[in-house]
Order: sequence, then C-alpha cells, then structure tokens
Amino acid sequence: MRWNEAPWAFRIYLIILVGALGAVLGTHVPNPGGLRSWVIWVFFVLLLAASEVAALSFHQAGSRYALSPSEAILLPMVVALPMDQALWGAALANAIARPHRWRVAPMQEAFNVAQYGCAAIFGVYVWSSLNAVSDGLTVRDAGASVAAVLAFAFVSHIFVAGAIALAKRGGFRATTLAVAPAFLLNLGGNVVFGLLFAAAYETSRWTAGLFALALGALFFGYRAVLRQQHERTRIEHLHEASRALSASPNLRVSLAGFLKACADTMSAVAADALVRFDGELRRWTIVDGERVAEMATTDDEGLNDLAHHLDRSSEPLVVGKDDAGPGRELADRLGCALLLAVPLIDDDDEFVGALIMRDRVGPEAFGREDARLLEALAGELMVSLGSHRLFLEVIEERARFARIFKGSTEGICLIDGSGTVRAWNPALARITGYPAAEMMDRIWSDVITIRDRSEDRVQGDELIGVESDDELELVTRAGPSRWITVLAGPVGDADDGGWVVLVRDVTAEHEVEAAKSDFLSTISHELRTPLTTIKGSLQVLSRGPQNLPEDLAGQMIGVTTRGAERLERLVMNLLAVSQIESGTMPVFPDALDLKATVHERMEALLRDHPRKTFVSPEHALIVRADRERMSHIIEHLLENAQKFGGPEGEIKIEIAHEAGFAHLSVSDDGPGIAVGDRERIFERFVRLGDVLTRETQGAGIGLFIAKRSVEAMGGRIWVESKLGEGSTFHVTIPMARPMAVADEADSA
Repeated sequence: MRWNEAPWAFRIYLIILVGALGAVLGTHVPNPGGLRSWVIWVFFVLLLAASEVAALSFHQAGSRYALSPSEAILLPMVVALPMDQALWGAALANAIARPHRWRVAPMQEAFNVAQYGCAAIFGVYVWSSLNAVSDGLTVRDAGASVAAVLAFAFVSHIFVAGAIALAKRGGFRATTLAVAPAFLLNLGGNVVFGLLFAAAYETSRWTAGLFALALGALFFGYRAVLRQQHERTRIEHLHEASRALSASPNLRVSLAGFLKACADTMSAVAADALVRFDGELRRWTIVDGERVAEMATTDDEGLNDLAHHLDRSSEPLVVGKDDAGPGRELADRLGCALLLAVPLIDDDDEFVGALIMRDRVGPEAFGREDARLLEALAGELMVSLGSHRLFLEVIEERARFARIFKGSTEGICLIDGSGTVRAWNPALARITGYPAAEMMDRIWSDVITIRDRSEDRVQGDELIGVESDDELELVTRAGPSRWITVLAGPVGDADDGGWVVLVRDVTAEHEVEAAKSDFLSTISHELRTPLTTIKGSLQVLSRGPQNLPEDLAGQMIGVTTRGAERLERLVMNLLAVSQIESGTMPVFPDALDLKATVHERMEALLRDHPRKTFVSPEHALIVRADRERMSHIIEHLLENAQKFGGPEGEIKIEIAHEAGFAHLSVSDDGPGIAVGDRERIFERFVRLGDVLTRETQGAGIGLFIAKRSVEAMGGRIWVESKLGEGSTFHVTIPMARPMAVADEADSA
C-alpha cells in the first residue's frame, strides 16, 4: 500500500504510533557504560533480530505460520537490561530484521517498527513499575516480567488488528479472533521459555548462547502444533463447505453458505463467487463473514475484468503484496492487497464463473497450496451447480406437468396396477362430478360407473384395454350420463405397473352426431309429407278437369299450394341456417310497427285457432328491426305455440314497452320444458323427444333462426316454463325512438 492510497484514518494512526515511539526513544537514549554492557546489549538485539528474520524467511518461503519467539527473548531483555537499552533494543531489532522490505513497502515496515516499539514501551513500563531491586530472579521479578511480556503481546496484537481494520483489509473483531489460537499458543510457550532464559541468564550469563538452539527447537515445535491445528480447522471448514452445498435445494442459500465456508477455509477477509446464469454473471459476496450480495448483477468493473482474465487464461491467479503486472492491476481495481482467484470450468471446457478470495486475516499471503485447495473447492462447486441445474430442470418439468395436469381440458388420472387412483385432475372432477379428495387412494370402479355400448360395465383394469375410438357412457355424480373416450398408457417400470389415463368428454360431439341423425330423419319426414300430398293431388288432377267435380279440383289445387308453401318455408329456413353459420345473414333494420306486424301474422297463422288472446297497448310500438326477420320470428313463435299447445290449447300474445325496448311474449299451455333443455332448444337441429315417436314434427331450426335473428337486431330471446303448465317465450327488441317522444307524437 502506498501513502497516497492508504485511508486517512490509517495515515493518522501511523503518524501517532511513529510520533509516540520517537518521543519515548528520544527521552531514553541508551548508555551501556562499559564494554561488557555493550556486548550484552548487542547480543540481545542481534538475537531478537535473528528470531524475526527466521520467522519472516519461513513465511516468505511459503509457510502460512508467521510465528515469532519475540516474547521469549524480550522477557530476559527487560530483566537483564536497563529500561533505555530494552526500549531501543526492541525497536532496533525489529527495524534491522527486514532491510530488503524497506524499499518495497516502506509504510508497512514503518508501521511494523512503530507498533512493535510502542508495544515494547508498554511492556518495559509494566516491568519497571512492578519489579523490586533484588539479587537473582525472585518470584516477584518473574511475575513482573510475565506481566510485562503479556502487556507487550496484547498491545502489539491490538495495534495490528486496528491497522488492518483502518486500512480496510478486514474487520477488527474478525482479525483478532482469527489469529487468537495461534497467538495464545505462541505466547504461552514464549513466556515459559523466556522465564527459563531469564533464570539461566541470571545464574550464569554464558548459558545465553545455548538458548539460540533451544529457540530454534521451540520455533519448529510451534509450527508443527499449529500446522496440525490449522489442518484440522481447515478440514472442518471444508466439511462445512460441502454441507452448505447440499444443505438446501435453493441455490441462493446454499451458495452463500458455501462461500462463507470457503472464506473461513482460506482465512479470507472477503470472498466472491461469480456464476453465469442465462448468459449473465451473478455474484455472491461475503465480507467479514457477513453476506453482502446474493445472486446480484455483476456491476463491478473490477470483478468483470477479473472474470475476463480468468476466462482467457483458464488458470488460477495468485497476487501478493509485492507482485507487479496485470494481476497487481486487477487486485488494485478490486481494492485489495492480496488476491486469489480460480475459474469455474464446466464439462464442455466453458467458463461459467469464478471463486475469488480477497485479502487475508493475518500477515501471510495466498500461495500455490491455497490455489490448489480453492481449485478443489471450485470443482466441488461445479458438481453442485450441475446437480442444481438438474434439480431445477426436474422442478421445471414438474411445474410444467402440474400446469398441464391442472389446466388440461381433458381428464387425467393416474392409477396403479390394482386400479387405485393416485392422481385425479380438476377436468376429470368436472366431467365426473367427483373431486380428487374423494377419489384418491380408492379403486376407481368402486366409485365411477362406466358402461360400453353393450351396456356392460367396465371395471378395474378393463379400462386399460378399451380402444381409443370407443365411446363409453359415464354416469356422473349428479345422475346424467356423459359420453367419453379413453386413452391409457403405462408409466414407470414393470414393477410399478402404473397407468396414466386420459379421459375426453365427447358428449357434445355425441349430441351433434345424434342431432345430425335426428335432423336427417326429420328433414326426410318434413320433405316426404308435403311431397306426398303434392304428388297425390297432382295424380288426381292428372285425370283432367272434365273427369273431376269442380269442388274437388279446387280442393286439390289448394292442397298442392299449401304443400309447396310448406316446402318453400323449409327451404328458406335451411337457407337461413346456412347464412347464419357462414355469418352472411342479411339484416336491414328499419322503423317497424311491432303491434301491426304481430296482428298481421296472427291473422295469417291463427285465424281459425279457437283460443287466442292478444294484449297490447293502445298506441303503436315502433321498433328498429328487419321487417322480414321480425315476421319470421313471430311466425316461429306462433307456430311453436300452436304445435305444442295443440289445436284446442290457449295461446296468449302480449306486447308492451319497457326501458327502451319492446317486449313480446307468446304463451302456450303445452307440456312445458325441463330446466336442462331450456338452452338446448335454441340450438340448431335440436328437438326434444325421439324423432320417430314425438307427436309434433319439425326440423328443429325455427328457434335457432329466431334466436340468431333477434340477437342480430340487438335484442334478446328466452323461455320460461314449468313442466305440465306450458311455456312462455319472451323477445325484446330495441325501440326506434324513446317512448316519451312516441307517446307525445301519438297523443298529438
């Protein structure tokens, strides 16, 4: 970190430490006195500097453990040397331990010397205030020296954690806790060794040289213990990473937990995971153990540039504090001193993302060993991503099937080998009337009655063998039957023995076919009747006028004429049906006196009917309607009332005006119409009853033409009926002008 790149808080912090150290050293200039005092002081300074050099050299050679026996040497220094010599010795030893680093990172080295020297000041002052002047190393002196070293160690640790936090390289709490185990282990051993060193020195000073070898053994012992401890912790974090990936099917949750475990494993201050979804990189970020981003859009240019670099190189990137080149530039863009990043590569050798570790808790840098470990974690992540993609595909397929299953207009059920229902969709519930809750885990034929055309009941696995074009009769829960077709196919393996059954409701098609057959039979009858009368009359007339009485000839001509008119009406109705179906039925609305039109058609059709009633207002009702269509509508209603009411039945016709519409009603005292048939009678070719046994005849198109004609003129037609009490057909047609105006015009 350069001076102009450091945060202002860190700069002020460094100035305070350097100033404090300089002030204290300036007021405590060492004066060793004789040559022997100088030799002792230099010996301790060089021994302390050598221990720091050894620790730094092992760390720079790739070790993760920057252990130092400083406290083990500082303790006998404060016991054996005066205060000024101890203060200057601690600061000077730390300054000369790393001469090659002053040129590369002067600000960092200045901080190291300052924090080390200031911590030594605390330790020396604690010793000076607690020890008593005595010969040898008394218990009180031992306690005072231990307190001095503990003060030095803890203050030094706090100074380093504070610097890391102010330099934004990590949190104060996270840094303190991360190195606490190694710190306490190192401190405990150093204190014990330092006491032995001080006691031996006080007894016989020549033994000090032997402690250099003991310090080396202690140093390597620490490293072995901490390596074992660190590997155990790392394995625990690796297990946490594996568990996090499988802890939840939700990738957002599992990847965040995995990334936190990776950061703990690598002792990283911040960690990022970049994963490509639908062509776009998404990022997860952990800083100081806290989630910062989950599946967020990668809008950081530094992360995007790093991703491009990893995509091109397909190799891990390790950047240290003193490195230079493109890697250093990428680290600077991300605002970190240390950087470790590995690419995520899928089975097709395509770049799909990256795992990135930024900065580190403690003094060590990322190394190749860390890169290999992070690559292993990246491989495990790729396996998990593949599993998540498969899981999402399964979820998507299940969701798609659920949409099809629930939204299908055809009934779908799943039955096992015993005929037990395992799934029952809403469409099948509508067709049968039985909800899924009543059908699940029950044998379908225990509830549903299905018969073939031979009236034989289909049960159990017989449903599987039904041909797909065979129509079956299904008895619904409400009672009426519906016609269905069934298509079955196996699901699962032979051991499961399951079947998926598609049920299609073909009742409408069945009724259309029946209506067509009925229509052909009806039309044949309707054509045959007038043709027979015309043919008979013509055969009589063919004898010649001279051979026939005059009244018989006139009667035959009348029969022929009525038969021809009946044929003409039938043909015109069929033509109207064709026009309606093709959307070409002509309608020419005009002002029409409904009262006069109804009266005219009554006189033409009901002249000889014995029981008829016509109720109408005194004034004319002027509607906007097609004259020809309106006449045909009235004819159909009057003929229908006469046909079903019988020759002696009462027919009541009533017209009135209401809310801008003229209201026409035609009532009869016929057999009435069932509730379920009141809409069907307005459909084409529909006639109630059996075509061969019904008492009244007709093609079943009159009411269909009437309904479409009324709707084409902006009106409405419906029927009210009670079985055994007759029916009333209602028609509303828009008025040609407001009734208030019409009344005024009529009264004038």
